[in-house]
Amino acid sequence: MCRIENIYFDSDSFDDIQSYVSVGRRLGAKGVFYQPVLGGYKMNRKLLVLITITILVGGAALFINNIESEVPAGTMEIRNKLNSNYLVVDKKTGYVIQGENDDKNFCWFPILQPDNTTAFQYVCSGKYHNYYLDVDGSVNSDKYLRLMARELLVPGGNWHVESKGDETYAYAYSKDKFKGYYMVIQDDGLPKIIFGDIGSRARWHQNIILKQG
Repeated sequence: MCRIENIYFDSDSFDDIQSYVSVGRRLGAKGVFYQPVLGGYKMNRKLLVLITITILVGGAALFINNIESEVPAGTMEIRNKLNSNYLVVDKKTGYVIQGENDDKNFCWFPILQPDNTTAFQYVCSGKYHNYYLDVDGSVNSDKYLRLMARELLVPGGNWHVESKGDETYAYAYSKDKFKGYYMVIQDDGLPKIIFGDIGSRARWHQNIILKQG
């Protein structure tokens, strides 16, 4: 419902009144400003400012989120041959876990290194955006040898990618300390590195999400 309400004002305040929206006209020293009133509540300047700020803030947040959500060409999913689950990052802990097909947080970008090893960068949006796939190598940690997302790419924290000829790959950790250790799904269901290539649990499919143009 919309009705017109007369608002009387002094001539000195006319400039302020103009910010109310709509049409207005002055009548001598005194004037009448015709203001639409919706549902009985006047649309005042503060409300308009509040609405404008809300729209701008919401639009900025959406824009930033869209930027983070775009993954570069060449981004891949890494899926285990044994159970077809994906490598994803736990958003709460930063450790790597298994994710099923409805979990859309499996996006790894391979970066070839000068020594022909590969670094895998996590390019999904969120707290761990642009972190690197690495290993918890602290013997005092209760997550020793667990895969994790690390903010910086540390020397030797890369992977030898070995093709197995059946469209699967094995990933061997490149640090000398863990030479001969492979990425696997352990009996407890957690992605880790263990010594030796142990077959299906150490085999991974690489599916490109967005191909190079």
